[in-house]
Amino acid sequence: WYAVENSEAPTRETHMVQRAYYSGLIKQIDVEVGRIVDALDRKGILDNTVIIFSSDHGDYLGDHGLRGKGSFYEGACHVPMLVRHPDLGTSQVRDDLVTLTDVTATMLRLGGCDVPDYVDSVPLPGVGESDAPTREFVFGVLSGGWMLYDGTWKLVRYPQGTQLYHLEDDPDELHNRARDPECASILNEMDVRLTAEVMRSV
Repeated sequence: WYAVENSEAPTRETHMVQRAYYSGLIKQIDVEVGRIVDALDRKGILDNTVIIFSSDHGDYLGDHGLRGKGSFYEGACHVPMLVRHPDLGTSQVRDDLVTLTDVTATMLRLGGCDVPDYVDSVPLPGVGESDAPTREFVFGVLSGGWMLYDGTWKLVRYPQGTQLYHLEDDPDELHNRARDPECASILNEMDVRLTAEVMRSV
């Protein structure tokens, strides 16, 4: 769909075709990662290798009537993170707040190196580093906006306006609570944190 000029806007049918193609790409990635794991096993180094699998972004695939990426909607910014560590034993699912930058600190610590103070990165929790600090929130920056997410509430500021979502009650981000009087204190508190992060990052 992206590689072809289309005169009409996407419909539900074209979005479903996009999702089918996307699913095919995911299957292909699964096959290729399996080949890498098999190669590590054949060489006898699988049990001496930490594997971290993630992605830089997702795709709307029709969510919110959009395609592609470029905002802080979950479809674009909430990506998979899979870790295989030979010393961890049983599998587990965690809901800690992490970012892709945390892969850097994780690799440094697993390699026996200290994480420099100037690096905005902490080791992934549960990957053999019991003393690793945990994140209270995730901060994101795009050319057209900022985001702060604390695991429950997501605040996003764009030039076009502000969005506030309670993801536990509204996982599809359909109800913007930014103008809800009942959420004024939450909005203000998160805005202070967001502004502090923006100021710290410039």
